[in-house]
Amino acid sequence: MRVLIAVCFSFLLPISCAAAPKSKQPAKPPARSQPAPRASQAAPPIGNLAVVQKPGSESVRVLFDLARPSAAAVRILTRPETGAPDRPAKTIQVQPNSSRRCDALWDGTDESGQHVLGTAAAVTVRVTAGGNTASLTFKPCRHSNGGAQQTALIVPQLNGNVFKPGEAINIGVQFHNSASSSRDFQVSCSAAGSVASASLRLAPQECGAVSMPLKAPSAPGPLKVTATVASAGKQIAQATTTALVMPPAPLAKGAEPIFGLIGTDNLSLAQAIGAGVWISGKPWWMLPGEGPLRQSADPDSPDAFVNTASKSGISLVGIASMPLDASPGLRDAVSHFIRRVGGWLLPAPTDGDYTKALRRFYAAVKAVHKDAWAFMNPLPAPQCADIAKQGAATDAIVFEGDADGRRVDEVASARDFGSPGRELWVVLGNPVKLNAAEALRSAVVNIAHGADRILWSSAGLLADDSGTPSPALFGCALAAQLLTGAEYAGCLESGGQVHAHVFHKGGSSIVVAWSESASASIDLPGAGGKSTSVKQVTPAGVQTLPSKRSVSVSSHPIVVEGVSASVTSKAVSSEMKARFSRASAAAAEAGIPFPTGDFGDEQVSELLSLAVDKYTSDEPSRGKLVTFICRLEQVADLLALRKAVATQSSETASRRALDVLNHAIADLRAPIVLKEGSKGFLPHARALLRQVEKRASAALTAYKQGDHSLAAAKANQATALAKAVLKIVSAEPVMDLSRP
Repeated sequence: MRVLIAVCFSFLLPISCAAAPKSKQPAKPPARSQPAPRASQAAPPIGNLAVVQKPGSESVRVLFDLARPSAAAVRILTRPETGAPDRPAKTIQVQPNSSRRCDALWDGTDESGQHVLGTAAAVTVRVTAGGNTASLTFKPCRHSNGGAQQTALIVPQLNGNVFKPGEAINIGVQFHNSASSSRDFQVSCSAAGSVASASLRLAPQECGAVSMPLKAPSAPGPLKVTATVASAGKQIAQATTTALVMPPAPLAKGAEPIFGLIGTDNLSLAQAIGAGVWISGKPWWMLPGEGPLRQSADPDSPDAFVNTASKSGISLVGIASMPLDASPGLRDAVSHFIRRVGGWLLPAPTDGDYTKALRRFYAAVKAVHKDAWAFMNPLPAPQCADIAKQGAATDAIVFEGDADGRRVDEVASARDFGSPGRELWVVLGNPVKLNAAEALRSAVVNIAHGADRILWSSAGLLADDSGTPSPALFGCALAAQLLTGAEYAGCLESGGQVHAHVFHKGGSSIVVAWSESASASIDLPGAGGKSTSVKQVTPAGVQTLPSKRSVSVSSHPIVVEGVSASVTSKAVSSEMKARFSRASAAAAEAGIPFPTGDFGDEQVSELLSLAVDKYTSDEPSRGKLVTFICRLEQVADLLALRKAVATQSSETASRRALDVLNHAIADLRAPIVLKEGSKGFLPHARALLRQVEKRASAALTAYKQGDHSLAAAKANQATALAKAVLKIVSAEPVMDLSRP
């Protein structure tokens, strides 16, 4: 099984394969590194991994076989609840011994001596010997009466039970000996032709669990896993569970991800739904009281966790420790993982002023790495709106959204008032669980209302407390595949109760439509006279439909790809009215005269110039001016899209525009860095730099998709903004990070 999160900077208890007494002698200094072993000395395989526990007992025996005598490490991780990440509890060192069978005793405590077995929803045992690893996840046995306990199957993650095609997986099968005498149990497990077997002897009333190594099939789809337990040649129990085999969602190359995952440690699940940002659990990078972070080749180290996510194209977000001045603390972690971890999130404290804590946290992150994200904890929208009005010290306002996007409007209004330029990240799927149709529909609606990114809550992607994957995963995966690298164009004026949202991608249109009435239809011609691709998303999943120009829509979303770009133009006309109105309102707040007639690139350039000039002289209005510039750029986005649809650009022209943009970004970054120094920060300039870089990313993505007209238009738009922001850099006072 591929290990995702098993971080432990622990004191190692030496335990023999033959017995498990604690050594009272001082720990020996770590041995010097040895040369790599010869082929004949390869790391010994680990087999027959099992655990045994008496009901109500606070200790667990860990049993396993080694092919030959070797040192081994037994790592214990506990999971407080289903869907939550594993927490390192303890590491037990097993010393070489002549016996093949190893028996290690865990007393149920963590390194601080606190009992954690009794409160854990699940426990993972990970045994490492040389370069080999074996894992087993089980649920603590809490039955103290003599009744029989049903056979239980535990899929290792318990966080969605999602695996990539062909991935090696370990199934945990656990059972109970209700007899009055010791018994030998034989266990078999199968899934799509992959079979494993094991045996275990249990004393009266003992609970046992065995690890069954299987392999996921190459074909995606539901995976039924069946386990059978027998004793004395008679079957005494059988159980089944369901997992899901899903490949990583195919995303546009080089596109900035707009979807993320929060609250789980399942890498396969994150890849399957196209999550480009992964906020995973507690401080995986440290444990209280441990020494400084160090680079490590240990497969269970924080560095291995970060590298695994990075190789999968996922930007990791770490959870800051509380208190912020702990050692090793936040600054140590930001420094250690500089440019390898995308950002950091501050959990909501149980007491005290979160707004003040957020300012300290933000300053601590930026003092180490200015480009690292620093985020607030996801909170209900009304609470986030209050924080945003006060001036949120966060690169993105992260809040719990709803299915119709109204929360985005609520927080956006507060953001424009007190936290100009901050992005809006919406968490969906908590507390209401989603199905496939709801996942796609809510993602589209929230993006249409102005959400910059969507974070899926793992709680909304699990069908039940056992970790069974929900059909919502299919809707999430399709949303990421469709909308990553796409530009939102607007909603078609279809009349009635039809919602038809249009996205532009790769030179053609994508339409996601549904109806609140019984049935309706919309006309969607194919690009270049070609046929379109039509899919329907039901609560249970995604199905392909025959291609038709007139598409029937119902409450279940219809996705139509390859639609003529003329549909984009129609959607832009409708969306332009709404964005024009918001920009006009922001202009009035900032004291900028806003035109009422024709509006194009020339007017955008003039208004941008007026805004930056006013910024240099009108200090009280600076926040409002930044808000206006952001709203103005949203209008410019549609102008660039409209121009791209109406004109043709060559690859040479788009490449030239991208080259000019790269120089403009470098020319903007240099004075920002120079003025900030080591202890300063320019929040307005940085927020607007982010606006430039978002559009630069969109330009590069369009270029890679062969949409050279959009690539050139977006690059020219971003270049103009970068040049204008230079005046803001000169005028903005430097924030002292040593005084948050």
